[in-house]
Amino acid sequence: MFAPGEDDLVFRQYVTDTSRNIGKYMANYEKMVEKSTVQVGTVDAVKAAVAGKSALRGLDTRYSVVSNPEFLKEGANIYDFIRHDRIIVGCEDEQTLFNMRTLYAAACYGGSCFPKDAKALIKTAATDAGISMTVLNAVELANHAQKHVLGNKVKARFRAELAGKHCAVRRGF
Repeated sequence: MFAPGEDDLVFRQYVTDTSRNIGKYMANYEKMVEKSTVQVGTVDAVKAAVAGKSALRGLDTRYSVVSNPEFLKEGANIYDFIRHDRIIVGCEDEQTLFNMRTLYAAACYGGSCFPKDAKALIKTAATDAGISMTVLNAVELANHAQKHVLGNKVKARFRAELAGKHCAVRRGF
């Protein structure tokens, strides 16, 4: 990533390049979620990039672009992620908003940064300082196991072939 103060346009270029690739290969309806805190107009740039590449292929595929920034303070990322004080979702249609709400009923920790940051911290501590991050390793193992809990409960409850079925999870209702 870039150091604070570097040109945001460079970062936006990576986002639009990725968006062009999505438009180049997208065949069905997709939802694209921008998790970074980005400058105003980035969603419009993403939409234009996807539409441009889709049009070159002669396609008019529907898609949604969602703004869902994370607000994590330096030094308090894990606490802020687990106990977020706000969730912001910006999108243009009700179905996408509904789908985003279901994401926040996840069965394990998630977000775009926490799992990879935890793995990076475990590796860095081991290789650079020779320190074993025992608690963080345990969190990784517990999270890996937790990913299977909900699926196992659904299989046990319905005992039927679930191939081709769709399931949504709601929380707080």
